[in-house]
Amino acid sequence: MSAKTKHTAWCRALFDRLPDDGVWAIPRSGLVFRKNQKNKTLVLVGTFPHQDEKISHELAIAGDFFTTRKQFRRVGIAVEKAAGLREYASVDEAIADQKNRQMVRLS
Repeated sequence: MSAKTKHTAWCRALFDRLPDDGVWAIPRSGLVFRKNQKNKTLVLVGTFPHQDEKISHELAIAGDFFTTRKQFRRVGIAVEKAAGLREYASVDEAIADQKNRQMVRLS
């Protein structure tokens, strides 16, 4: 199985297992997405400080957002940015803000 096929399968599996309105975060860049089942989208709803000190936060966000959008587009899932993105102080604050939502974390 090619790397492209593995990424596509992983994206489909993640989207399918997230509940509608569920939340997924990427700790490496601090991106927080929410699933919209009706519109088949992942919406970037916030950020928290990233965990990779080797690159700037802005570069981490831009790189992971671009890659996430590209990979999910391959399986028919749109990735968008919400108006008025929230910047969290920590992953714990992001989780607390989404306390009634399921959080799936990618490490």
